[in-house]
Amino acid sequence: MNNFETISPEKTIIRKAEMPDIPQILKLVQENLGENLTEEEKEGGFITWNPSESELAEIIDSSGIFLSMIGKKLKGYVITMTRDIGLRNPFFSEMLSYAEDMQFDGKYLSEYKYIIFAQVCIGKEFRGGMTFSRLYSTSQSMSKDQGFDVFIGEIADKNKKSLAVHSNYADAGTYKSSNGMVWHVIVGDLRND
Repeated sequence: MNNFETISPEKTIIRKAEMPDIPQILKLVQENLGENLTEEEKEGGFITWNPSESELAEIIDSSGIFLSMIGKKLKGYVITMTRDIGLRNPFFSEMLSYAEDMQFDGKYLSEYKYIIFAQVCIGKEFRGGMTFSRLYSTSQSMSKDQGFDVFIGEIADKNKKSLAVHSNYADAGTYKSSNGMVWHVIVGDLRND
């Protein structure tokens, strides 16, 4: 598989994150965290979960974080999370309590070996190109290689930009979280090429 996107004069490389990448990931989180954005800025998409350095370190050592880099600059990332890590995280354990009872392709999500696509973020200056699709495609391929059947994730109902970008994935249903937000649970099938 070709994991490179040509952009002159440097190339974009998609790779798994390592511990020294954590500061750049946290910086991109803060730049795109909904609570740090105006309502107008949120129209371009936003993220909700604010991971800690220790959470990112645990994920790097487990399922992984996938980065799109141009030179030494982070263009975007996909944070994946195993079920075990998700159940220990209050932000994701609530989603899993609903999602595992939802169905995809005639089976409950709890019956699949799934990976959580916990967060996807593309830097503002890199949106609208191929960064998202190439990063997502590579993340899915690498998750499939790790033996996962499907990926699941959640998108806030008010995040219209992210819902539109993910419209080609199955929407398994919605739930209302304890903070009153409505979330869509999306599913991507990793079993087929």
